[in-house]
Amino acid sequence: MTTAEQASHHEQTATEAAADQAVTEPPVRLVPGATLLDSGPDETHLLLPNHNVTFLTTGVTRIVHAFADLLSVPTSRSRAIRLAAERTRSSLELCDYVWGLLDKSGCLARGSVEPVTPLHAFWASQGLDPGEAQQRLAAMPVVLVTPAPFATAVSTALGASGLESVVIDTDDQTDQHLEAAISDGAGLLACFGVAYGSSLARSVNAIGLAHELPMLYGQVSGLVARIGPFVLPRATACLECTVLRMLAHAGAAEARVIDAMRRSSTGAPPAAPVHPTFLAASASLFVLEVANIGLSLPAQSLGAVIELVQGQAQSRRRPVNRVPTCPACHPGKPRRFGWDATFRSWVLSGDEE
Repeated sequence: MTTAEQASHHEQTATEAAADQAVTEPPVRLVPGATLLDSGPDETHLLLPNHNVTFLTTGVTRIVHAFADLLSVPTSRSRAIRLAAERTRSSLELCDYVWGLLDKSGCLARGSVEPVTPLHAFWASQGLDPGEAQQRLAAMPVVLVTPAPFATAVSTALGASGLESVVIDTDDQTDQHLEAAISDGAGLLACFGVAYGSSLARSVNAIGLAHELPMLYGQVSGLVARIGPFVLPRATACLECTVLRMLAHAGAAEARVIDAMRRSSTGAPPAAPVHPTFLAASASLFVLEVANIGLSLPAQSLGAVIELVQGQAQSRRRPVNRVPTCPACHPGKPRRFGWDATFRSWVLSGDEE
């Protein structure tokens, strides 16, 4: 093989390798919602949904502008760097350096699915692959237990968040339908709008613990809404633990109310009147927590209850610890000794012979 043939062969091999790399590289685009602004020829700002990034020096800003134009549509990394170098007549090394700046500062979004919907665009803007996020949520079917007046608000929010759900009405043989829905496959048990101290909520908690299924509870009544606890069986406080902790800070009359509620044949009190806008807001925040769980994002209700009050601009997070003597998640375990327990030593008492 002559020198010219060898050079041609090496060039062809390099071209094929670059083509293979472009195929295997994930498509990249600029984060949806990004806006490019210039303060001068040597200072460019990239406005992003959660933060802003500033680039300095003329050589860098020219390459940033080239990348912004190229990445308006999904493009592979190698192709974008090559085209940016050609357009700005810069070295590949400098373009690769600027690419690293964009990547490390959260300016790039990766994904195989074009973010054509607002939900996909949001996921991409937060650094999530829209296709992967959609698959992860689809792999977590939600079984929702809720009263009929709240069903539309919650199920609509679930659908808008990309979540598949089976809705069970609290007035329609809840236990039987719940068991059937879980046996068909469920990734999360959600219960919204059912009084925490009711016998129905207690039954839902027991079924979830028996199947070791993650559970999220929520409640809205009058001016107050609660999100949580998010229950991981055998790991975090269950709903019964939450009720016991609440009763520990309440009076004897409140304990009698819970007891009468659980002895009632209705299973749970009827849904209380709620302002429609507050209901929609509470249901949406509840579903956002469900979506965070499905995407393995931090869940604020893990081991806690988030309390919302209509008319107040902030929420309160109330931690909930497991109760060692909880009859639901610690059945059959002996009660702990009191802290004032004493043990008599036969040696010190003079019983030694």
